[in-house]
Amino acid sequence: MSDERFDRDLGDVLREIAGEEAPMSLRHRLSDVTERAPIGRRSWFTTPMRLSVVVAGLAVLALALLLWPRTEVGPAPSESARPSPSMTVAPTASGAATPGVTPSSEPSTPSSTPPTPPPDGEWTGLVWSDPVTPPFPVHLYDLLPWGDGYVAVGELPMPDGQSDGAFFTSTDGVNWTVTERTDPGNERYPRYLEAWDGVLFAFSNPDMDFPASGMVPAAPPVVWRSPDGSAWSVLTSASWQAAWDDGWMFSDVASGASGLVAIGNHLAGASGAAAVDPLVLRSVDGVEWAQGSIDGLGPRSIVSDIVAVGGGYALLGGTEDSIATGAGMPQAWFSSDGLTWVPAPVAGAVDGDHQFEVQAAHVGAHGAVSRSQQACVGCVEPPAAWVSTDGRAWQRGSAVGAEVPGFGLWGSDGTRIVVLDGGPVVPPAPDQSAPELTVGRMSLDGVRWTELALSHAMTDPPERFWVVPDGVIYAGEASFWFGTPTFGP
Repeated sequence: MSDERFDRDLGDVLREIAGEEAPMSLRHRLSDVTERAPIGRRSWFTTPMRLSVVVAGLAVLALALLLWPRTEVGPAPSESARPSPSMTVAPTASGAATPGVTPSSEPSTPSSTPPTPPPDGEWTGLVWSDPVTPPFPVHLYDLLPWGDGYVAVGELPMPDGQSDGAFFTSTDGVNWTVTERTDPGNERYPRYLEAWDGVLFAFSNPDMDFPASGMVPAAPPVVWRSPDGSAWSVLTSASWQAAWDDGWMFSDVASGASGLVAIGNHLAGASGAAAVDPLVLRSVDGVEWAQGSIDGLGPRSIVSDIVAVGGGYALLGGTEDSIATGAGMPQAWFSSDGLTWVPAPVAGAVDGDHQFEVQAAHVGAHGAVSRSQQACVGCVEPPAAWVSTDGRAWQRGSAVGAEVPGFGLWGSDGTRIVVLDGGPVVPPAPDQSAPELTVGRMSLDGVRWTELALSHAMTDPPERFWVVPDGVIYAGEASFWFGTPTFGP
């Protein structure tokens, strides 16, 4: 679901930088930088289906929706659990018809007391719909419930081997219609989707050049805005443009109580080392961006993830020597307004824990969880897991008795954190096949996890997976699926 040419060029450059004698950690770091789009908080893979829900289930779902941070909600479950494929046609910018896919802030002291356990009546399993296979490739990068359905952003491969960026809508999460195509140039496809104050915002990656010295951002990320998820406009912003000039790499964006917050790191030094000066920007309209101040940065600090939690924002990262060597101590910060950031203690962190993994933090109704960067491909031991009740302090999951899943695909919607797993390596090493996804786990706080019984194993390797109020949406390499939750005591 990513642009193959971009992945190939970037991977080649990074490997050339690292040299033949690079440590084993390089392979894992290269996968972080060159993989399609991160599997993490932005949700990760599934497909919609609707079931009638018993009164007790509806009451629990209503409670979850009240706790869910977004004001928009997805479609309510319907009686049909088997969407059928169909086709639609959406106009292009030139007016020609293009097929659309409708396959029918003070840090708190860490506590060893676990949060309140999940209430009775939560999800106990997922029943997968029949797969819906688009008639041509469709790659979704991010997705949100919106109005009576869903909105997504991604990439639409074209017959000439190139791709257009694309915006999509769906009423059920598996049948998608292309509502608008975009070609901002240099493979800056819309990859991140956020909602704030009743408006949708989409963000691309920056344009990257690859001179002999390493990768260099040549143009800033594109920002789009939409009032309804169908019509999109590019925002012109002098403050956004200026902020990303001179070698800044866009990393992530989140929406919270105080607006949109975007983060990045400066690419500088020999071989494009990710050196110093993490960048954090806040905006309430996507046009005017103000730069925040981060206290407690070290000389090699980087930022890798941001999530809205605890009435503010949690910023995660660590220290790093270079893209090639990759791992240092984890670091975290918290801000109530997205501008003033104070250190958030990471209790019990020691050398060898490594920085927080890129875009791996997930937020539930009662807490958040994230993972450390792994040091190798196919590691037998899972990465360290860190939990927090409010983003103001983090502690090792094992210190509070949390049995956090070590591997798998993670997704969350601000209420539930869901992990789908099928083996010790997801995604697999280059010489391994993708395992079937046979195990589901769910948590509201990152500490207490309950099993989700899956109706059958998922054999279509995932590209993305999202948690939504009424289930999960799974985008495999070939098909879309919806997982409808079952409820129980």
